[in-house]
Amino acid sequence: AAELELCLAECWMVGDKEADVAAAHAAGCRAVRIGSPPTGAEAVASDLAAAAGRILEAAEGTGSGTAGHPGG
Repeated sequence: AAELELCLAECWMVGDKEADVAAAHAAGCRAVRIGSPPTGAEAVASDLAAAAGRILEAAEGTGSGTAGHPGG
């Protein structure tokens, strides 16, 4: 991350398991979980396209990106 000058707090990781969410948080990233709650992710989406939409919404400030608002 340092070599690429990435701010991990601004990065997102997408996964389909709660272990993926934990890995994202351990790295200092935000997480989108594909599938259904319960989850510790910042956002939930029904598929990869919806996950990308959630990330873009968060980046644009047009959506809350919270786990209580599943995408899809």
